[in-house]
Amino acid sequence: MNTIVVVGLIAALLAGGAAAFFWISKPQTEEISETTLPPPRTPEQAAETTSVLPETPPDATSSVPVDPPVSTAPPSSPLKSTPPPGAKPQTKPPVAPAAPRAPQEFIVRMHSDSRAEPSELVVRVGDTVTFVNEDDKLHWPGADPHPTHSSLPTFDALGGISKGQSFSHTFRVPGTFGYHEHLLDDPPTMGIITVLP
Repeated sequence: MNTIVVVGLIAALLAGGAAAFFWISKPQTEEISETTLPPPRTPEQAAETTSVLPETPPDATSSVPVDPPVSTAPPSSPLKSTPPPGAKPQTKPPVAPAAPRAPQEFIVRMHSDSRAEPSELVVRVGDTVTFVNEDDKLHWPGADPHPTHSSLPTFDALGGISKGQSFSHTFRVPGTFGYHEHLLDDPPTMGIITVLP
């Protein structure tokens, strides 16, 4: 092996450069001059070298756009930060309770043939339902069952209501209550009132 090849091999090992390695592995068909070899480096200089590729002149890459690397890894979950020691943990501000709902008033119209309109109604505890007689006959609304009104004893008009008069009841307990025409011997249910809490 000639001296130039040995020097080139040593230079390649010390510099770690790909150019020197390429030069050595090149077929020896032409005469090699000593000017093509990089200057020898000291071991300290070789230790400072971190790049294994030859340096590129600064203007060689200035006009070439570089795309950012694309990750093929699945997205990870968001990182949770840990507060520094001694920091107070953050808490959500207290939520003010919802303002109380004002009681509502509902009207049920009583017609001939013991019909009520509406026949089904949904209210809340504290709401008042007013039964208005729009028939020429007397009507007496009361909670089921007939004749005791035991499902809700306070829901009882306690007598017949004439045309144009009314009876009001404020519901104080939740539940579903059927009501009937108390003046009939075997009254059908006139309607159902569901009372929500």
